[in-house]
Amino acid sequence: MYWMDPNWAAALKYSHMLLGFETVTYIDPDLPEKFFEYAINKNWKIFDAYKKATIETFGSDVEAAVYIDAREQINDHLWGHGYVAPDEYPDDNYVYHYHWGCE
Repeated sequence: MYWMDPNWAAALKYSHMLLGFETVTYIDPDLPEKFFEYAINKNWKIFDAYKKATIETFGSDVEAAVYIDAREQINDHLWGHGYVAPDEYPDDNYVYHYHWGCE
């Protein structure tokens, strides 16, 4: 999904990806444990690891989200665990936004 918001674009100026939620939710220590299991031990892409971890951790009342600066960054891995896309026009104010229900 292609989306433009100067506030999110500014937040991504020096980073590749923001992982978060569209809804207010509670803290669950299972989320980082599951995320790092997939991202590090299984070498999954960050997006895939975060999506699977949120779906396994939360119920359908929670909507998770990822914001990236360039379309290719959807394939980013953690440093040292695979592909990381180069920065692309960090000041263009364009952001790709993905979200899903954790059901």
